[in-house]
Amino acid sequence: MKKLYALVLFAATFFSVQASFAQQTYTARANGNWTAGGTWDRGSQPGAADHVIIPSGFEVRVNENNREITNLQIDEGGLLIINNQREVFVNGNLTIDGDIDFRDGGSIESLGIIMQGAGSVLDGTGRVFTTQSINNENGRYFLDIQADITIAATADLEFFSTDPDFRNMIRVANNTTVTNNGRLDLQGDLDSNGAGSTWINASSTAYIRLGRNFFNNGAVTASAAGNTIEYAGALSQNIKPTTYSNLVLGGSENKNLQADVVVGGNLRVSSRFVTNDFNVTVGGNLVNNGAIVNGTETFTLNGSSTQTISGNGSQSFYNLTIALTGGQLEVQKSFEVSNTLTINNTTINTGSNVLSLGTSAANPGTLVTTGTPNIIGSFRRWVVSVFTDIEFPVGIAGAARPLTFNFSNLTSGALTVSFVNANPGAIANPPLADNGFDLNNLYNAGYWRAAADNGLASNEYS
Repeated sequence: MKKLYALVLFAATFFSVQASFAQQTYTARANGNWTAGGTWDRGSQPGAADHVIIPSGFEVRVNENNREITNLQIDEGGLLIINNQREVFVNGNLTIDGDIDFRDGGSIESLGIIMQGAGSVLDGTGRVFTTQSINNENGRYFLDIQADITIAATADLEFFSTDPDFRNMIRVANNTTVTNNGRLDLQGDLDSNGAGSTWINASSTAYIRLGRNFFNNGAVTASAAGNTIEYAGALSQNIKPTTYSNLVLGGSENKNLQADVVVGGNLRVSSRFVTNDFNVTVGGNLVNNGAIVNGTETFTLNGSSTQTISGNGSQSFYNLTIALTGGQLEVQKSFEVSNTLTINNTTINTGSNVLSLGTSAANPGTLVTTGTPNIIGSFRRWVVSVFTDIEFPVGIAGAARPLTFNFSNLTSGALTVSFVNANPGAIANPPLADNGFDLNNLYNAGYWRAAADNGLASNEYS
């Protein structure tokens, strides 16, 4: 019995030792080819079960055949060069704090770096790039993700090419999910390889900056609070239909809607935002430093706390629905609604700016209100109809002071109304005759200020 126990113990120890020898860490100790033993501290090239570290100051080149390893770590200042038609398969974690450089021109006829280990982690603050002219070969990517992985919150990775015709940065295989918590800056495409590809921006630390297309036929989840997707290309880009937390539209060309979009957080525009008649819902701040190219869409502001409209771009909407459930809408730049303005029980503080409805006597716009709307500041609208109540839902903080005009005769034009929270002063030499009435005193807790423009005139109204 003791002999059997000793034999079992010996076997367990032997296989444990064998396993430990089967999985080794290889650290580059000289510049050289991957397959050269002198490149590595162990005197031989690493195998599929091994871990590889390329330290600062060292350069390793993949020139022959394809390589397969478990974990790959490139330290800051380290460099991995992948030459034409070569691939590196990573079965475990990939950490890029240094550089991966694709060279030898012509075309990337390989899949570059292939992550194929389920449950692996992508991390690092380095770069993946080429500085050579490379054909945009179909199905060839810097990074091809073929298994479910997670991108760490500490990741801040850049993918780029100095050749503007090469755009394939990252691809996610069909029926594969990437859970992103980090920051990626891609000059080209972040693509999917089928309807089963899934990209999840899972936390507030997740940020993707895109120079080209985003997941043409896969699923994107980007609703986690605080995460951001930025379309920043110098070429026209289509906006992926999904629910966003924060959405940034930059670059020098059009950013085009393909379907209705919901932005739970902030929407920032510094390019041409072409709505293509699709609706936009924003739960946070709207910052427009570019141009919103209107169709017949409806913008809806429906945040649960104070929202702002700001920016130095042209501020205009076709239809605008303001339906906050908490706080108020703060207007930091004047804007115009050309068709229908709907205010659902919301306070709007325009400050020194003006909220305008309609564009001309031929297009006066429509006001729809529910509950107790309250515009603190100036509201301008076109007046074109007689014997019709024209509502100005103005007021002060905490109290609506609406004013309604009804004109018996009229020359069409525009009228701007605000409520002034101040004593208007006394009537000089009362009484003041006004259309058959004698006024001796004025209401001392505020007054309405009305100013006509664009030819508005009437001598009979109430």
